[in-house]
Amino acid sequence: MPIKQTGSPPHQHYLIRSVAVVRGSLPFELVCRPAFNYARDAHEIRLSREGTLFLSDSLCLGLATSVPLEADGEGGVRARFTLHANQSVHVLLESARTTDVAPKPLSQQEYRRLFQSTLTYWRSWLAHNPRAWFS
Repeated sequence: MPIKQTGSPPHQHYLIRSVAVVRGSLPFELVCRPAFNYARDAHEIRLSREGTLFLSDSLCLGLATSVPLEADGEGGVRARFTLHANQSVHVLLESARTTDVAPKPLSQQEYRRLFQSTLTYWRSWLAHNPRAWFS
């Protein structure tokens, strides 16, 4: 999620994850520790209020979330947080070839729009490929 849009840069991809609590409270730990080129390439970490940039010679990753991130001392970042009933957190991991990527957390409305767009895409795909489940 989400499905790549026509005309977007070929190297730019997104991965979105969301956690939500329906009832009670639940502690979470988010850890992101990229290993560029199968951990052969070094990378630099730039923390900001909106997220983190991971910069290597061949690829850049932006990690955006509304929870505060801190360097974990092992080439990654970590966040520990607790969600209560009816709360959610979204995490966006974005790739780019240059340092143009800038972490920007998703609003609830942006998340819903992207999620709905993804559902629509896959439902349409399944409607046109009814035997896809049997391959």
